[in-house]
Amino acid sequence: MAAVRRSSGSGVIVALVIFVVLTFVGIGCAIWFLQQFKMARQAIETNQSAFGEVVGSVFVDKGWQLNKTAPTEQGFTFNQESYSDVAAKLAEAAEYEQEVLPLLGWQSLDGIKSAMAESPAQTAAEERGEPTYHELRLLLTYYEESYTRLNQEVADLRSRNDDLSKRLEETKESLVQTEQRLQGQLSQATQKFESDLNQLRSDYNDLVTRHNSQREEATDWRAKYQEEVDARKSQVTSLQDQVATLQKRIEDLLAGPKGLDRLEAQGQIIEVRSDYDFVLIEGGRDRGVEENDRFIVYSVMPDGKGRKKGELLVGQVYEHTALATIAQEDEYIVEGDPFVSLQRWDWFERRPNP
Repeated sequence: MAAVRRSSGSGVIVALVIFVVLTFVGIGCAIWFLQQFKMARQAIETNQSAFGEVVGSVFVDKGWQLNKTAPTEQGFTFNQESYSDVAAKLAEAAEYEQEVLPLLGWQSLDGIKSAMAESPAQTAAEERGEPTYHELRLLLTYYEESYTRLNQEVADLRSRNDDLSKRLEETKESLVQTEQRLQGQLSQATQKFESDLNQLRSDYNDLVTRHNSQREEATDWRAKYQEEVDARKSQVTSLQDQVATLQKRIEDLLAGPKGLDRLEAQGQIIEVRSDYDFVLIEGGRDRGVEENDRFIVYSVMPDGKGRKKGELLVGQVYEHTALATIAQEDEYIVEGDPFVSLQRWDWFERRPNP
């Protein structure tokens, strides 16, 4: 029993010793961490103060926006957004240096300041008491406004260009479709035209063949007709000669002594103008024809007697012909009809029978 109690007492002592040791270690660590925290806080405050004095003051002077956070126990005044603002300004400065400086011809800000300080515009501005680089600021403001306006115009032009490009593509597609459709129609029309043309050529060739055949037939018929006409004319001429001979014989047989009973024509009708009832007769002043003379147009019967066909009234008299009006027409008066004076016709009609 006594041995057990001695063992239990020594364990408690060991535990107490360990507790004391851990307590001193924890206190030491706490003191070390407290010292480190104070050092870190001091460094943060120093860094924040330096950032505010160096960077923040520039933003304040220029009127630029610099985000801040409410003061904290850790000493932070500027947050991540503050650094983002600084980064944005640095990016703008870098873009300015990259885009503007080469255009101006100066590679540093000091060069720009020196050139501006020596410029007549800046000297005149200083004499007027205007702020430093006032003219330059106005010029830069004007350029900035112009740049903004140009950017907007560029954006508008790009938008319009995109719209026009889209419409152009749609128009191209429509034109391609239209071209294909028209090409198809043209091809069909061309095929139809060639087919119709071939048919017309075939019909034309057939027509030419038929025409040539009919022309040959017409030529043959014309030759045959001419032969027939010539034969008929020959027969008519022969018959006329026979009739004239027979008529002359009859007149000679029926006429009295010295031909007193024979009616001899004074002339013949040269031309008949039926539209105006005018005739042109043989004989004019050379045969004693005068205006208002009357003539009887007649035809000779086989027995030698004359049959009256009409009466003429002389109007105009020429040297060898005269123009007369058909005053009376019992039968059709035609070219070649004989005529005698009215007095000769009346005497012949009143003569005594043989």
